[in-house]
Amino acid sequence: MCGIVGFVTHKSVMKKLMMGLQTLEYRGYDSAGVAIMQNNQIITRKAVGKLVNLANSLQLAPLDSNIAIGHTRWATHGGATENNAHPHVSSSVVVVHNGIIENFACLRDELEEQGFKFKSQTDTEVISHLIQFYYDQSQKTCSDRLKSLQQSFNRLKGAFAVVVCFSDAPTEMFAFARGSPLSFGVRNTQSQDQKVQNEYYIASDPLAFSQWVEQMCHLSDNQILHICQGPDTDSYDLYDMSLSKIQVKLEQNSLSDQFVNKGSFAHFMLKEINEQPRAILDTLAHVMSLIDQRKESLDQYFNKARETQLNLIACGTSYHACLVAKYFFEKYARISTTAELASEFLYRSPVLKGNYCFVSQSGETRDTIAAHDMVSNQYQTMAIVNVPTSQLARKANIVLTTQAGPEIGVASTKAFTSQLVVYLALCMSQISDVQTKNSFKQQLTIAATTLGEYLQFHTTEIQQLAQHLSKYKSMTYLGRGASFPIALEGALKLKEICYIHAEGYAAGELKHGPIALIDEQMPVVVFVSEENLEKIMSNVQEVLARNGKCIVVLNQACRELFDESYSSKASRINSQMESPILDQLQKLSFLVTPKVGEVGDLFFQSVVLQMLAYYTALELGVDVDQPRNLAKCVTVE
Repeated sequence: MCGIVGFVTHKSVMKKLMMGLQTLEYRGYDSAGVAIMQNNQIITRKAVGKLVNLANSLQLAPLDSNIAIGHTRWATHGGATENNAHPHVSSSVVVVHNGIIENFACLRDELEEQGFKFKSQTDTEVISHLIQFYYDQSQKTCSDRLKSLQQSFNRLKGAFAVVVCFSDAPTEMFAFARGSPLSFGVRNTQSQDQKVQNEYYIASDPLAFSQWVEQMCHLSDNQILHICQGPDTDSYDLYDMSLSKIQVKLEQNSLSDQFVNKGSFAHFMLKEINEQPRAILDTLAHVMSLIDQRKESLDQYFNKARETQLNLIACGTSYHACLVAKYFFEKYARISTTAELASEFLYRSPVLKGNYCFVSQSGETRDTIAAHDMVSNQYQTMAIVNVPTSQLARKANIVLTTQAGPEIGVASTKAFTSQLVVYLALCMSQISDVQTKNSFKQQLTIAATTLGEYLQFHTTEIQQLAQHLSKYKSMTYLGRGASFPIALEGALKLKEICYIHAEGYAAGELKHGPIALIDEQMPVVVFVSEENLEKIMSNVQEVLARNGKCIVVLNQACRELFDESYSSKASRINSQMESPILDQLQKLSFLVTPKVGEVGDLFFQSVVLQMLAYYTALELGVDVDQPRNLAKCVTVE
C-alpha cells in the first residue's frame, strides 16, 4: 500500500528520492510528499494525485538536501488531500508511515488534551505528535531521540512501519517496523580525499533502491534503525525495544533492476503478460528442483495433510490460484483440500486441522500473514511467494518461491500463472501414476513454449472483441471444474482495471439466480474444457435464448465439436422455417486456443482473460498499471 523512502547520502538526494518513489507507484497511492531538514527546520512538499504533480511542484520550487524522506499515500484515515498527505510534522519531528494505528483515536484525544493541534484526519499525525510529546520531556540528545521513539512505539497498536527525522538532528534518520515491510540498503563510497562516505537507503520495497546498493537487509519486527552521518565517518545501528544494540546482518544485493522498466511495452501489465512463458518455465524448473531437494519434508507435510486436510489460504488473485489447486489436489492426489480467503478465515473461528499453505505474491499481504500467525504455533505451514525475503517467507516452515520476477502492474498476471505452476508441481509430487505426472509436466512445458506464439498471432482478434465489450456496463464469466476459478479471475480483472461490474459463477449455478440478469446488455464469457463440453453448451444455449452475447473461450478440439453439434441441430430444422439456431450463431464469438490438455488449457484461458481485460481498459482510457483505489501490496487488514 503506502510507499516509504528515506535516503541518506553525501550528495543531493532529491533526484534519487523521486526515482525511488516512482518505483513504489505500483503499490497504489492517491497523494505523495517529501521532507528535508534545512537550517534546523522541516520543509515539506506535498501533492494530491499522481507523482508527476509532486515532481512539477519540485521543479517550480526545488528542494535540495543530501538527507530526505518521501512517501506515496493510499488513503485509509481521511481523504486524498494535501493536509492528509505525508510527511506529517510536529514542530521538530517529521514522520512517514505505512500501516494502521489501531488505537489512534484515544491517543489523539490524549494529545489534544496536552495542547497538540492536528491538521489532518490521519492516524499518522498521532505518531509525529506522540514522539514530539516524549521528546519535549527530554534533554534532546541522541539517546533521548531513541528513548522517545521507544516510548512512542510501545504505545502504538497495529501493524506499521515508520521513518522519522528530527529537525535538530539533521544528519540522523530513524526507522521502525512492526508487521509491515521495511528494507535497509548500504552503499560504500569514497570522497575525493579518500574518506569513506557511505550511502544509506530505507524503503518499503528494496526495488526502490536496489540499483544503488551493494548490501541490504530487512528490518524485523520491533527493531529501531538509527543512521547517523558524521563529518569523518558514517554509522548505523540497530536496537531492540529495550534499546540494546543488535547485530545488523547485511546480505549482498541479489536484486536486479532489469524488470523495473517497461522496455518496449506500453504498460507493465502488457510486459508482464508477455513474460509469462519465461516465468512458467523458470518457475517449473526451480520448483521441481526444490521439490527434489526437500522431498522428505514435503512428503511428511503432505502425508499429514492426506490423513487430515490441506488448507490453502490467500487473498484476491492468489485465492483463485488456491481454488484451482484444490481441484487438482482432490482429483489427482486424493487429498481433502479447502481453499479459503484469509480475511474470512481470520474471523470465523475455524476448526483447525491438517496442514496449511499460504499464498501471496508480495509475501506481505497483511490478512494472509495474520492467518499464518494464527495457526503457525500448532500446525506445519508452507508459503508460496514471489519475494523470497518477504515476511511470509521468513515465517513459514516450508517456502516455495515463484520465479515470476518483480510484478509492477497492480493487476496480477504472471504471478498468478506462476502460482498455478507451483501448485501443479506440488500436486505432481503427490501423484503415484507416472503417466499422469509426465502428462502434467509435458502440458506445462507445451503451454509455456506456445503461449508466446499465441499472444503474437491472436492479439488483434482480442483487441477487436475488447472494443465491442467496452460498451457494456456489466459482464458475467462462467466456468466449470478448474475453469470456475479462472472465471472468477476473469471477472476480477475486469473490475480491477476496466471498472466494469463483472461476476464469475460456476456454470451450473447460472439457472440458480444469475440467469435473471441475462439480456442483450449482458455479455457472458464462457470458459470451456473437453470434459464438460456438453454441460457448458447447455449454458451457452441458455444465454443465447435470452438474447445474451456469448464469448466462448475453448481449445481447437472443443471448437470442432461445438461446430459439429450446432451444424447437426441446424440441419434438422426445416429450411422454410425461421432458424433460431442460425440466429443464435450470430451472437457467438469464439477465442480459440491450442489443444494442450486439462492442465495446459488453464494457462491459455488465463492469458485470454488478462488480454481481454487489458485491451478493454485501453478502450476505456483507464490507467492500466495503476487503477484507482487499488494497491499492489495490501499491508493492512
